[in-house]
Amino acid sequence: MSDDSEKVILFIDEHVMEVEPVMDVMEERHGKGVCKHMQSTIDALEYIKEYPSAISVVSLDLLMPYQLLRDPKLKREFALEGLAVLDYLVQNYPRIPVVCYSWVNEPEIIKEIIGKGGHYLYKPDKESYMNFINLLESFYSKSVSQNSKRTD
Repeated sequence: MSDDSEKVILFIDEHVMEVEPVMDVMEERHGKGVCKHMQSTIDALEYIKEYPSAISVVSLDLLMPYQLLRDPKLKREFALEGLAVLDYLVQNYPRIPVVCYSWVNEPEIIKEIIGKGGHYLYKPDKESYMNFINLLESFYSKSVSQNSKRTD
């Protein structure tokens, strides 16, 4: 992307098939290229640093492969890396809305996400799927509208 005046919805999820149907709907409504998918939290943060004004909303999976949170004592492959990404985005890019779309469904974690200013939707719920599309649509449309007002 050479021009950051075009708005994108950034999906950070190691499994593209879990967000692909939503990406398809959003691209059908707003055109090819409106969605960008990244499997790596590190690559996604680099992209955001390079094009911060191009991001209309971030869709973030919480359960990601270890990249930022490396702890040799933990013997799991995955961590709640998404919470670290949420923290970083809230602190450094507070104008970018973050929707945590995840299988993680623990009340304490949901409360933490909301307390930090993020939004949360549970992945496997069909109603959440439609709510996810509607939430992304709302943030995207608002971002595009604000961007067009600045160029008028």
